[in-house]
Order: sequence, then structure tokens, then C-alpha cells
Amino acid sequence: MDTTKLISSIQAEIEHHKEDEFALLCLQNHVYGCFIIMEDIAQSILDLNDVYLVGNGFHLNVDTQFSQIGIRYYGFAMDGKAVFESYSPVYKEAWLELFREIHLIRDMEQVDGLEDQMIQLLHAINTEHAYFMNALEHDGNLSPDWVEKALYVLHPHMKTEDEPQQERTKSVLSSAKSDQAIHPSSGHSKKSVKLTGHSRKLALTRRQRSHSSVKPSLSTTRRAVVKR
Repeated sequence: MDTTKLISSIQAEIEHHKEDEFALLCLQNHVYGCFIIMEDIAQSILDLNDVYLVGNGFHLNVDTQFSQIGIRYYGFAMDGKAVFESYSPVYKEAWLELFREIHLIRDMEQVDGLEDQMIQLLHAINTEHAYFMNALEHDGNLSPDWVEKALYVLHPHMKTEDEPQQERTKSVLSSAKSDQAIHPSSGHSKKSVKLTGHSRKLALTRRQRSHSSVKPSLSTTRRAVVKR
């Protein structure tokens, strides 16, 4: 499996958006969603029929809905403001080619190896903007302080400088539990991830899915996992 094109395209996206925290957040959330999709294809949880990903109640047009990966499906920031629309054509093309190839080979070991390479790239992002790494360290969720950080990036109007920090944190985290996302989650479960060093395989454990009621918010809609 030739991963050169995808690796270089992700690296180019990181470099292009390195001064734009909003775009970096959207990019990292999108990559996280793509990670889980390629794992599910490799494990035959999802099938790719032409441009449609289907399976287990999941349906996505990877061509027309490409930018929605991560906010409607599988991301750590399921908020409509996090749609990643500023990608290059090469980035999209590289992911679609990879999805098709994984669908043919169904090789989880190769997917694991690719994930390790991409995690190394994402680890190079400035620590102040390292949303992906924070999600890996917290089982696919952003930690509470990074939930607040992400909310202010996506919704800057929510931040009021004169509000006491303790009260602002309480208010924002409460909103994260109750606010309705523009594009709610499909109810798919979260991937459980434990980070070892700077790189580890997202699919170290296999998952059992359950379709719970949808909780469409940045902090509560996650991929739930039951370890076998």
C-alpha cells in the first residue's frame, strides 16, 4: 500500500494551516474521523460501494460529504462549525484513493502502520494546537480544558474576558453538554485510544458497537467502546 501521497498531503495541510488554529482544529478532527473510517473498512465494518460508505447503520457519500467526516461521524469535535472545507484537492484525492485500496486489501496491519506514520506527523503540530494528540491521550475525547479551548476557537463569541475564569469554565462546559450541534452525530461509538510514547495504533483493541441515543455536542458525543 503506497502511502506517500497521503502522508505528503497531510504534511502540506499542516504546513499550510500552521498559523490558523481554527483550520488546524478542523484538520485534526477530520484526520481523526478518517483514521476510524479506514479501520472500519479494513475490518469489514464498513463497505465502500462506489462513493458510498455503508454498514452498521452508517451511510456517507465520501465525495460530496467528505468535509463532514469528523463532525457528523467519528470525530472528537462533533460541532457543525468544525467542518473542514479548506483542504486541497490532493488531500481529498489521497484519502479517497486510500479508502478504495483498503476496501480491496482489508489489511489491518497496513492500516496500523499508516496510522503510526500519520501520528508522528500530527505530533509535530505546535503543542498549543495539538487537539489530535490530546484526544489520543484521553480515549478519543478532548480533556475538559481542551473542550473549552476548542469551543472558544469554534465559537469565539462565547468568550467574555470580564467573566471570572471559574464561572466561565463552568458555563462553557455546561454548554458543551447541552448545546445542539449544527450537524448532529449519527450515534456511532467512540474509539478507545491509549497513547504510548508519541505513536500507537488506534485499533489495539477491537470494538463492539451500540447505537445509543444521539447526544449532539462537542463534549458528550463520542465513540463508545466495549473492550472484548
